[in-house]
Amino acid sequence: MSISEDKKETFNDQMNDWVSRQGLWFQLRHSGGHSFIGKMIRLCIRVTLVIIVLSMAGLYFLKKRVASPKLASEIAENISTSLGAELENMSGYRHHANQASFSQLVMLGGDSSFFDKAEVEGMRFNMSMFDGIFGAWDGGGISIGRLALDIKAGAENDELAQQAYDSLFTSSPNYRFNRLDVEEVELKWGYSEKNRGAITGSAMRGRRDDGRWILNFKGGTFSQNWIHSFDIVEMQVVCSDEGVEITEAVLTSEDGGTFRYQLELGAGGQPSLAGKIELKSFPLNSLLPDRFHSWVSGSVSGTGKVTGSTNGAEGVVIAMDVELSGADSIVVRSKLPVIRALDTIDLYNSYGRIDFKQGRFKMTTRRGLVEIHDLDMKAGNLLSVKGDIMVVRTGEGIQEFEATMASKADEKLQQLGKTDDNYSLRDAVGDAQLIDKESVELESQAKEKGVVAKINVMQPELAEAHYSGMLDITLQGDAFDKSNLLKKEYPPNADTGRIHIEVPLFGKLGELTVSQAEMFYMKGRNRRALDE
Repeated sequence: MSISEDKKETFNDQMNDWVSRQGLWFQLRHSGGHSFIGKMIRLCIRVTLVIIVLSMAGLYFLKKRVASPKLASEIAENISTSLGAELENMSGYRHHANQASFSQLVMLGGDSSFFDKAEVEGMRFNMSMFDGIFGAWDGGGISIGRLALDIKAGAENDELAQQAYDSLFTSSPNYRFNRLDVEEVELKWGYSEKNRGAITGSAMRGRRDDGRWILNFKGGTFSQNWIHSFDIVEMQVVCSDEGVEITEAVLTSEDGGTFRYQLELGAGGQPSLAGKIELKSFPLNSLLPDRFHSWVSGSVSGTGKVTGSTNGAEGVVIAMDVELSGADSIVVRSKLPVIRALDTIDLYNSYGRIDFKQGRFKMTTRRGLVEIHDLDMKAGNLLSVKGDIMVVRTGEGIQEFEATMASKADEKLQQLGKTDDNYSLRDAVGDAQLIDKESVELESQAKEKGVVAKINVMQPELAEAHYSGMLDITLQGDAFDKSNLLKKEYPPNADTGRIHIEVPLFGKLGELTVSQAEMFYMKGRNRRALDE
């Protein structure tokens, strides 16, 4: 090899080494300028640069799109439309980390929605930048902080009712979700007091399963008819195209006891109800209004059926067979005037607290009424009660109630003795033809117990409901031994040896047995009078 070739080779090696140190970009730009490979390399580079720029622009657009108020309005409108409702208010939309949220949505129901009004707070759902662009949007699950629904209890006709119910199962081809989690739900239904119900403050978990919605509730309270704010242990509701079914519900009260029920709710303008309920050692304080707590307490058990309709004339009808079993008992205190009178007249027995350990009765609630039939209760040898009672709980039907029952009550009271307003204590004494010290003493005892001849002043809140009925009570045979007038009028039964007394019930709670109690005081004062 010549010296010039050696130098040329050395130069080429040095040049290649220098070029290799300049990097790939330098080598691509200056390699074989007019070769095919070089042109293709440069074309690929340019295409890559364009793709990068367009991708960045597209990502910027998509990011702006998912955060835009326009998309928020479209989503809210689509939600309302799919539910057959009208969007009234939307606020607080934001998107962050592939999750979108609304602070509030308010919708007003239409003919084809299953609710009259819906308020949604703290709604969150999955939403990437590409959702709604390529293929269907799969939101997975929706989380809601608070959901308040005024649910329709029916409709004007079956067609509208079916449209409203079908909106529960409406699905969009562009969006789907299979879970619904609500931290606090408030559901209300019913158009009047006789059929109104609610679930309040409960956590709800819903999932879609084979065309059905399965809803599970925990915590919060449940109310329907005389069931007032019972605590929800658990409740499962299945919504299908055949109707709504409460497969299992377990409720308790703050005072203990267990209430279970199952219920099927049909479709249509007046959806029918069919179900069964069970009470186990349930406290009366949780079943009765507060105003009765000073009168009666204890616990009961029983089973029953639920019928009627949430949109029908009778409302929700609950019929139960109630009994005292195990440790159950009903404690009645001497708040009823006739019981107070007995407590004063009977010197051998006390009626201040009557403990019923045995007994049963049938109870039906409908149309604002409570009916108690076949009442049969025993408090040992002290007292037993049998009879029927009807209670008008609301203003509905009170005029009819008074018109049909007043004459019967007046007739029965006349049979029991003189009970008109002009019949005074002195009249009663005149009938007995004797006034003595013991009559004055008995009157004093009555006043000490808070009972006077005219027992017309009661707590104002007890004046709401109206009552009608007839009770047959029995006492021990010596109850009236110190009152000849009463002993003559109510002699012990020859077969049972017990005293039988019919007690008519009519009017408001504060008026019940007042006239009969007055008669007992008047005749009981003359307990040493000689027979005429």
